[in-house]
Amino acid sequence: MRMRRNLLLCLALLTSIAWARPVPLDLGAGKQPALAAGRSGLHLVYESSDQHNDIYYRCQTGDSDWSLPVNLSHSPGVSSEPAVSVESDGSVDVVWSDTSSGADHPDIYFCRSVDGGKTWSEPLDISHTPRVSRSPRVAAARDGSLQAVWLDTSRQRGTPDVMGAFSLNHGLSWSKPEVISGASGASSSPSLAVASDGQIHCCWCTAAARPRLGYRYGQPGAWSKIRELGQGLCSQSQLAIARDRVYFSWIARTRPENSPNVYLCDSRHWQARNVSQTPGTSNDPSLAVKALKPIVAWIDTSLDARHPDVWMSEGGGRAFDLSHSPGISRKPSVAVQAGQTWVVWEELDRGDCHLKIIQRKGH
Repeated sequence: MRMRRNLLLCLALLTSIAWARPVPLDLGAGKQPALAAGRSGLHLVYESSDQHNDIYYRCQTGDSDWSLPVNLSHSPGVSSEPAVSVESDGSVDVVWSDTSSGADHPDIYFCRSVDGGKTWSEPLDISHTPRVSRSPRVAAARDGSLQAVWLDTSRQRGTPDVMGAFSLNHGLSWSKPEVISGASGASSSPSLAVASDGQIHCCWCTAAARPRLGYRYGQPGAWSKIRELGQGLCSQSQLAIARDRVYFSWIARTRPENSPNVYLCDSRHWQARNVSQTPGTSNDPSLAVKALKPIVAWIDTSLDARHPDVWMSEGGGRAFDLSHSPGISRKPSVAVQAGQTWVVWEELDRGDCHLKIIQRKGH
């Protein structure tokens, strides 16, 4: 085992030469980052880690510096779990979970910017359900229609469903929420993307006797049958689309004695493959696609169980350590902009939680 860990370390060091040194974003306290790319640049949302628990936004366009933080939520409650999406015209959509409607029944809130993050609409409650709404995701179609999904316990307390709502007027109003995950038991980790033909694709994890990924596509009120993916005990699903090919990643433990690893498949072959293959524990995967090559970043304990690092695989190739950090790395988010891969994550070091970002050029 020690020899294998040393070999992994050597391979990680050699592979990571192509990466720039991690550069912390000067954000102060921050956690739970989510990154999205548009034609104009990168868009980052994250959660503050102070007592106010607000959602903040920053962007970077071209070679410019990152913009100053903008508070999007200004909430009297606790704001958490932000997600961001960029429309084809450059408009930016953000969703998060917020307890402003009640500490025991947070709802999903939405806001939008049409000028690259300079100004924002007022936060709008888009779920309005009687119980807990959390873990939201949002995506936009080419025609400007919006789809959001989240976990919700309104149908059965303690058993989350994947619920969704859509907007046909740029987020000014939203449809009544509908259950997307069916009656498959407790759901987790919803993920969402919209293809160029307007079809909505959604996946999640089920908490059945043998947890799997659930996947379906279609339009609100007209969904396909649910397809099960994965093997072993599956969790933490991710979904991305490129040229109408759907890519999936998730964490799975194929045998009780095995450590959790990162798996990947796509809608062309539907054959799952282990892309981490590390002796440590893998979790928190994030997925993007560059030139039909899936890019997966995740947290891994292979080199130091007390200080997990961000690891990465491109196109299903060899995994390597990306962060090489003395702190505790968590919650990576990956995006591809103008042929360059960016990864942001939160890092806990000496009691402070801050954000780091790294860029890979031209590969």
